Amino acid sequence: MARRGVSVITYKILTLSIGRSYSFLLTICSSLIISI
Repeated sequence: MARRGVSVITYKILTLSIGRSYSFLLTICSSLIISI
């Protein structure tokens, strides 16, 4: 059970970091499209 909880926590951290980097890339792409 403890190992499963740790995996859930790491999964949440991974999804959060991936989501942040994805939104960051989206904002960069949108700003580039606007500047063109």
